[in-house]
Amino acid sequence: MIKKVVPTLFLHGFNGSGDTFNGVFNGRWTPGEDLNKDIAFTDIITVGSLEYNDDHPYVKVWSNFNESQITAKTSENPFIQVIFLQNVHTFNQQVNWLKESIKRLQSEYNFDTINIVSHSMGGLIGTKYIEDTYRSIDFPRVDKLITLDSPINGAVVANYIKYSSTATKDLSIRSNAIEQIYLNKDSFDPRTKVVSYASIDSDLGVDIVSLESALSLENIAQGPVTRVVTPYSHSGKTEIVNPEIMNDVANYLWGDSEIKNQVLIFPE
Repeated sequence: MIKKVVPTLFLHGFNGSGDTFNGVFNGRWTPGEDLNKDIAFTDIITVGSLEYNDDHPYVKVWSNFNESQITAKTSENPFIQVIFLQNVHTFNQQVNWLKESIKRLQSEYNFDTINIVSHSMGGLIGTKYIEDTYRSIDFPRVDKLITLDSPINGAVVANYIKYSSTATKDLSIRSNAIEQIYLNKDSFDPRTKVVSYASIDSDLGVDIVSLESALSLENIAQGPVTRVVTPYSHSGKTEIVNPEIMNDVANYLWGDSEIKNQVLIFPE
């Protein structure tokens, strides 16, 4: 019997890279044994990274890519990092690259459903992908979207540097790009389940993404949205992309537990 494959794509944010999820992919996080059986290998692997220059998307071949690729085809839950070399582009360009990535992956793994775990601007890219491909037979639908401190309404800090790149213009509060996402909210797949994590602390002493902005997908999504407020920072020493948060994410994606609306606090 052929297993139904549901890949999980990890999307970094503005000015991000493979380093964003290093704590996930470089051995700092190992999910519990009950989850390992459903994941390619006994630990998280990077199946492959799709990297880009301005003209051509191409697959970055990892040293264990062939072995990982074969294993992923027999796994229910292959892990895939999507790394954008041009990481300060517009939402439209990033989504077009994401679509190209997914089409290439489909030819390898033959799937019709994906999950997305996204940090910062990656959550906006995931949201726009859902809207752009709703009802399309050419692209897989997103079953679960996880956003980690994503500026759904934009970020104040982007307004101060809005002309430094095309992405910061899109990330600015009340930008045309964000307004378009709101205008298209009826195209957000109602079957997609959303969990939005928001940070209330910043190691940098700057509120990079406001609580309201990070939790605003409930104003766009047409299906259920779960909100989790965390004590972790957007970036820094207590970054929201960390093993503790990823354990919650893993259990939600592949375990039996449901994430509930909550405020997480550091243990005493």
